Amino acid sequence: MTNDTSTWVHNLDPFLIQFTPTIGIRWYGLAYMTGFILGALLMIFLAKRGRRAIKAEMVTDFITYVVLGTMIGGRLGYAVFYQPSLLTDFSGTFPFWGVLEVWTGGMASHGGMIGIAVATALFARRNKLGFMHLADLTTLGGTIGIFFGRLANFANGELMGRAADPTLPWAVKF
Repeated sequence: MTNDTSTWVHNLDPFLIQFTPTIGIRWYGLAYMTGFILGALLMIFLAKRGRRAIKAEMVTDFITYVVLGTMIGGRLGYAVFYQPSLLTDFSGTFPFWGVLEVWTGGMASHGGMIGIAVATALFARRNKLGFMHLADLTTLGGTIGIFFGRLANFANGELMGRAADPTLPWAVKF
């Protein structure tokens, strides 16, 4: 895995398990799932100890809103900001709309954050909870998700940063 300058060469597969050339279990999906589960467990832990206004039994419903907000907002954000042609890409084959071709990649973190904010506002209104209180919880749980998301970015060979001296022990060649 190293070359003559001791730089580690990145050759990680973005798939943990691959069923077809485009479909499988990806590290990125596992990162999302792990972040949501651990964020929910943290929220339940705090709620059971009376540290949060949200009841422990409401956390899974709230996480469902957050998951949908993340996925819908992230994908729509990608389409709007980076590939607007997806919005007008319709075909006669499944999934019929380019935005729904999630296996081709494309999520925008800022779109996901907008989606989470909308989902949080909807959940707060529906359950008569304070938006800012729930926003604090999403920020707390979100740090876990961002951590795993960055690990997935590394596995996918994206968001590399700037070039480093190849003699550094943490240098990686992409």
